[in-house]
Amino acid sequence: MANNDFQNFFSAPKNKAEAEEKANKLISGLKADEKSELDEILSDRDKINAVLSSSAARKIMEKLNGKKDGH
Repeated sequence: MANNDFQNFFSAPKNKAEAEEKANKLISGLKADEKSELDEILSDRDKINAVLSSSAARKIMEKLNGKKDGH
């Protein structure tokens, strides 16, 4: 990804507006081909489910929920 400003990305947003602001900031830093790929994924429910069920997504969710090593 072109945007490497992830310092505060994994801190939980305080509200919907902050979540949208963080998402927009990340998206605005993407290259055109990355934005196109993201749009393609987000427009396909099966692709969204595949991404969300990946091991990387599970690790992120565990980190956000304060869990380590699946515990």
